[in-house]
Amino acid sequence: MEKYVVGLGCSWTQGQGGYPKEIWDRYNGRVDLPGVADQHLRVHEHENSWVNVLCRNHLTDYTPVNLGVRACGNRGAVKQLYFSGIDWSKGSGYIIFMLSGFDRFDFLRKDILTPTRKYQEYKFNTIWPEEHSDDELSRGYHEHWSEQLVANETMLAMLELQNFCRLYNYKLILANAFNDVFLKMYMKRHATLLYSQFDWSCYLHNKTEYIAMVEKLVEMDGMLKDWRSFYTEYTNLSQPNMYLTNCAHPTIDGYKVIANELYNFISTST
Repeated sequence: MEKYVVGLGCSWTQGQGGYPKEIWDRYNGRVDLPGVADQHLRVHEHENSWVNVLCRNHLTDYTPVNLGVRACGNRGAVKQLYFSGIDWSKGSGYIIFMLSGFDRFDFLRKDILTPTRKYQEYKFNTIWPEEHSDDELSRGYHEHWSEQLVANETMLAMLELQNFCRLYNYKLILANAFNDVFLKMYMKRHATLLYSQFDWSCYLHNKTEYIAMVEKLVEMDGMLKDWRSFYTEYTNLSQPNMYLTNCAHPTIDGYKVIANELYNFISTST
């Protein structure tokens, strides 16, 4: 029976930012290519992602399965499981959900199938609540946005994954990439009924002093007093820092830290 470590999430799971020095040099210190074909970068992203590092350095008898998707929200991240092509009933292991931004809302793209009837690499359209966007859907989402909406949507994704793991007997681990809230308190306040249906013993930040992976990396970089300003401060840098890049993603060393933190949680939870 195959043993898997499955990573779900956004670019922080896919591995964006995990580039070797020659890639940073090629792009003069800033690798941020939204909307551009990224296959040449994805090789490095997957290789240096926390999913791969966790298996390569720690859980060496497990096969990494990186289902992370750039810019994806939590709704789409969980649904990536159904596109994997894996027969989950013939395997076991860990499914690790690195939560993306709560505001993101995913729906399938209308051309999800290629002309050769294969699925597109990126299967979802993702919108943000943007009042002045040129996109009508983003403006409509802004109109209907609320804390209750995003909290309950996120909890529904978490509960879907919990049910999936129970069905196929995988161990679920939940972590927070960069949301600047105390997750359990936030969900209990805004999604009380759904909150009580989730088994929070799988939540990594029950055992950490930091509430998001980015907080840990910013602290290690020693650059900011308030980690919540990381996006503005880091994206103004001309070069990546040690653990976080100037596109606000982990570096190769940053992904190693995340893998270590996940392994420590696994080791103390089993």
